[in-house]
Amino acid sequence: MLTEILGVRQIPDEPQRRWFQSDDLDLIVWCEEAGAPTGFQLCYDKPRSEHALTWTPELGFLHTAVDDGEDVGISYKKTPCRRWLLQR
Repeated sequence: MLTEILGVRQIPDEPQRRWFQSDDLDLIVWCEEAGAPTGFQLCYDKPRSEHALTWTPELGFLHTAVDDGEDVGISYKKTPCRRWLLQR
């Protein structure tokens, strides 16, 4: 079951963010001032093989894989990054 994380950091000049979380899903919803959604990102299969499905009016749908930086053959973890799988 998804539960909302309260007190989510808001980014200046971006729509308000709401973040919902479960053991294997994250859902981030961007909302206009009146509260209507303007975009979303659904992250799934975490922590096994995380992927993200993102939709914004400007870009349409993006499907990405998340590289967690764990299996890089070095002694420290790198910053996670997204690999683009499908655009629009």
